[in-house]
Amino acid sequence: MKLLKWDFLLFSRYYVIQISLVLAVLYGLSFYLLGQGLSFELFLVLFCSETMIMSIMYSGTLALLDKSQSTFSALSVIPQPIHRIYIERSLVLALIGCLGGVFLLVGYGLISSILLALPLLFLLVMACSLQGFFLGHGAQGFTDFLLRVVGLCMTYLIPFASLFWNSGHWVWWLFPGYPLIHYFKYALSGETNFLSLLLPYIQATAYLFLSVYLLKRKLENLPQS
Repeated sequence: MKLLKWDFLLFSRYYVIQISLVLAVLYGLSFYLLGQGLSFELFLVLFCSETMIMSIMYSGTLALLDKSQSTFSALSVIPQPIHRIYIERSLVLALIGCLGGVFLLVGYGLISSILLALPLLFLLVMACSLQGFFLGHGAQGFTDFLLRVVGLCMTYLIPFASLFWNSGHWVWWLFPGYPLIHYFKYALSGETNFLSLLLPYIQATAYLFLSVYLLKRKLENLPQS
């Protein structure tokens, strides 16, 4: 609990919490004012960008700061596996992302979807945060990090093509950004197939465990000093 409290203070110090909430409130107000003038497809793109993609940027930038300020070397002497420290940081980012997601959902009028959407969003944002830490520790600098982020973000944005073309094809499930799209598409269509609504949670959980594994391997192979 002490580490979680410290992580909240760390993100507050770097204005991650403040920026995230301000953006979420502005997006939510914009969605509310635009009403039906905002297409569902554009809402999903903005929702994904504000929650998942921004968490990649936040965590990756923090990883770069850890390297530049020698914080990573200091963390390595703590009597706790260093990957757990980053898992806890991802947990905090996931909570921040979910809070921001509430503003976006309320603003767009999807209040009834909050209860089931937030657990899925939590899994995806946490996975994105871990991937951001992975990219940040593997990058040679901020420019290199941005190039890596562009490639990763494409895997989250490409599935939006499923909203317009062959949405039922299995290939979309290969992309980590598809579970959120699938959930909203079927939940709002009144789909009663339990498996169709459960699949996004299964895939998001799988991506989360994969992200934990990859980050753990990355951190183990980094020099500790």
